[in-house]
Amino acid sequence: LPAAHRAAPAAPARREGCASVCGHDVAPLIAQAHDPYWWLVPVDDHLDRFTDPALLATALRGLGQVVTVDQVRRARIAMAGYLVTRRAGDTPWWRRLSADARRVLLRLHVSAAQDGLVPRDQAAAESALELAVLSDTPREAAGAAELADTAVRWARGDNDLIDRIRSIAAGRHLASGRADLAVRITTAQLKYRQSVLGPDDPATLATRHELARARQARSKSSRVIPAYEALIADQIRVLGPDHPDTLDTRADLAAALGAAARLEEAIGAYEALAADQARILGADDPGTLRTRSCLAGALWDGALEEPSRVEKAWNIYTEVHQAQARILGGDHPDTLRTLGREAGTLREAAVFDVAIGTLDGVLANQVRVLGPDHPDTLATRSELALAFLQSGRFNDAIETYRAVLADQAQVLGPDHPDTLRTREALADAAGRQALAGGPPVRPRILVVCDPVTRQYV
Repeated sequence: LPAAHRAAPAAPARREGCASVCGHDVAPLIAQAHDPYWWLVPVDDHLDRFTDPALLATALRGLGQVVTVDQVRRARIAMAGYLVTRRAGDTPWWRRLSADARRVLLRLHVSAAQDGLVPRDQAAAESALELAVLSDTPREAAGAAELADTAVRWARGDNDLIDRIRSIAAGRHLASGRADLAVRITTAQLKYRQSVLGPDDPATLATRHELARARQARSKSSRVIPAYEALIADQIRVLGPDHPDTLDTRADLAAALGAAARLEEAIGAYEALAADQARILGADDPGTLRTRSCLAGALWDGALEEPSRVEKAWNIYTEVHQAQARILGGDHPDTLRTLGREAGTLREAAVFDVAIGTLDGVLANQVRVLGPDHPDTLATRSELALAFLQSGRFNDAIETYRAVLADQAQVLGPDHPDTLRTREALADAAGRQALAGGPPVRPRILVVCDPVTRQYV
């Protein structure tokens, strides 16, 4: 071959070498990076022979790849070593890569460490941690939690790195339904931060908040309420009453009070929080609007004790939805979530046609905007199935529950709490259908439509 051709393998040969190492499905992502094939240097001499396109085509037809197993191993080792060096010394280059390209390179590094080709050291732990951070969809939560656990083992004695990893590990375990593991990890993290940073450090207070959330997800009991109350007192003392972290904890306390059926306290907590957020953040701030939406739900739940709350709850829902649509847009997740809550109140009031029509619209927009795997989308599908069931449309309810159950088992896992709840709901729907429909659903609260204003009261 001419000397100019021997100087560097042709791009097609390098692309095929890359595909041989990391797979044809991800090779195009690596090709998007600047100088994407630097880690193929160990097999450059071998790839020289494929500068001639005819020879390359012949090799691909006969062998299906252009490098041997041993050369793949050498290339993986070189890739991992060069990646660690270049990522540490050229952060702008690394950040210029697309998230998908970074995922591919990180996965190759982690797999090389798992296979014993490169050290399972701090650099490998950093790669496993970053890959866990990038794996942020519900479908990836369980795998990301395993990556974070692996990163903890590889970090070996680097307590600061382990502390960072624990934050990701706990969140991913919580998202995958393993609240017990999230509690265990966050408890260890809290102990470390209390000893190193002190009990009043903002990071320590934030860890107490995450631990309370994990315990609430694990048990759904009122036992977490004292932890929230103690944390709020410390946050007010250290951070101040108007600090965002203090406001966030107050929102979680109100939700815990509602979950414990302490509705009067929950309503009072939401009202006080909404007033403070309006003063600090503004009446149209997304956080203020979210709190008011939750307040409407608490008022609705407490309407049996005080029927006048029905109108107040409905008015708040309407005001919040209109404000969210105007400020955030009709497709914003908060806007869709509030509209779904409105539909849920109509379902509870046995206004089924309107509720089902509204839920259908919300679901279509959530699938388009958030995707079919998003927790909000799956929750709306479950709410729609319940509306079908309570309206006597048993076949539609069972069909919807079955579809939701299949998707939850695939996305969240068969043992995720949401999956288990849907399995129970499906069994209930099948049982009610077997009883020939059972008794008619009686509305918990009577809601009628004013023929003049077209408002539900």
